[in-house]
Amino acid sequence: MTEHEYEDWFDKYLGHVESLDSEEAKESIFEHIPHQFDRRVWITGFGVSLLILLALSCLLEFLYVKYSFWLLTWTSNALLNLSIGVIASLILLLYTGIKERNAAFYAEAIPVLEERYNSMRKAYFDYTFKIDRCAASGDYQGCYEAWHANSNACFVILNFVEYLKEKFPYKTKSLNITKEQIENAKNELLDVNNEVQREFFDTNHISGDMRKRCNEATYCGSRCLVAIQSLISELKISFYGVQFGETSTQKNDTNDDL
Repeated sequence: MTEHEYEDWFDKYLGHVESLDSEEAKESIFEHIPHQFDRRVWITGFGVSLLILLALSCLLEFLYVKYSFWLLTWTSNALLNLSIGVIASLILLLYTGIKERNAAFYAEAIPVLEERYNSMRKAYFDYTFKIDRCAASGDYQGCYEAWHANSNACFVILNFVEYLKEKFPYKTKSLNITKEQIENAKNELLDVNNEVQREFFDTNHISGDMRKRCNEATYCGSRCLVAIQSLISELKISFYGVQFGETSTQKNDTNDDL
């Protein structure tokens, strides 16, 4: 694989993927993630507001009975009717706005996230198995190039997960990979890369033990892809919940060490 072929491959599958310091991120849909819409919170808030209004109305009615002042009962009824109308209108306005914003985000973000996932998955598995296949045929130049492409794909995937964790304003079930795990995975990739380069350029050979370390280091890419796939499912279920009032009890087990 020539340098030009590698650059074309990288631009096609990985060049558009967001990271915390990429230019592509500035205009990404993930820069505008809304807070998660929770129907139960709104129902609870409406109930509490109604109870408060009823309590105020009852208090004024009690004062009217005690002091026999007609203005109190009139004020009580007026306050109750006016407040309920105003608060109901405000809650409906906010409820509708937040619901529509969430629905619009899911409708646009899910296809983008699926496209990112498919591109990164293609890039990752393009060279994952070529490391051992090339070595088995004695092509250690191809083995090194496969490692170079596969490790860079892992860096892009890790950076994308890190970017999503930073941009989501609420905790998702899928993105429970910690920053420490991400940094450890990056450091392991760098350490292995230095050793691979040293061994290959010194001996023009990559040993079986070194290839095993390569495969173990790049396994973080596969686990992050699983987390992104779970996130897509999580967002789809949230989208259905916003549209149809259903909630998710889905649990994702993606917190393994990278």
